[in-house]
Amino acid sequence: MDALYRGIETSLLAFTLILGFAAFALSGLPHGRPEAGASVILPMLSVTADSVAGPIH
Repeated sequence: MDALYRGIETSLLAFTLILGFAAFALSGLPHGRPEAGASVILPMLSVTADSVAGPIH
């Protein structure tokens, strides 16, 4: 099972590396300006810790 998990982890790392290279390469391409009314809303994740629950062991 260790070899399976190691293979999955390696393939995910390689995929992440390829996506990073692609994002870097595509960032140099010229792109037009967005329309005046266009906007992008990014979701925000809020994580809070409950002090009553105590530490996680």
